[in-house]
Amino acid sequence: MVWLTEKKGKTLKDADISGEFVLDQKKCRYEPHVMALPRGGELKILSSDPINHNIHTYSFDNDPINLMFIPGQEHFQEFEEAEIVKVECDLHSWMQAWIVVVPNPYYSTTGESGAFTIKDVPAGTYTLNVWHEVLGAQSRKIEISNANQEIHFDFPELAEQVSQNQ
Repeated sequence: MVWLTEKKGKTLKDADISGEFVLDQKKCRYEPHVMALPRGGELKILSSDPINHNIHTYSFDNDPINLMFIPGQEHFQEFEEAEIVKVECDLHSWMQAWIVVVPNPYYSTTGESGAFTIKDVPAGTYTLNVWHEVLGAQSRKIEISNANQEIHFDFPELAEQVSQNQ
């Protein structure tokens, strides 16, 4: 997941919270596994499985959730603060997901190669934040102009550990 934050003194507009943001419990997995939700957005949580689940969020700045779900149940939860929220099912230990609550509309989910596009960013200096559930987080100051840019992040310490463990 990647998102921009503003440099001190420059404010990015608030996120557009229109649209539907859905986290489903399907085939004993959370779908999607990683999702972005704009600050102030409402998350619709579903249970499409024919068995019971529990949704348990671990957050610091938003109200936590810890609810038992029966098949077909829905729950709506607003996320008011930007943060990364871990989601687990207490009944099925392998079920895990992440909700990245972003502060503005300038965010993207990367493709498998790590490529991403953030559209319509006003020219200026920003912090580009990158987060991956295994590789961790990094931030970098960037200058946005009207031209397309390539920005590369390396996670060398973790990349070596991951390759040694395989």
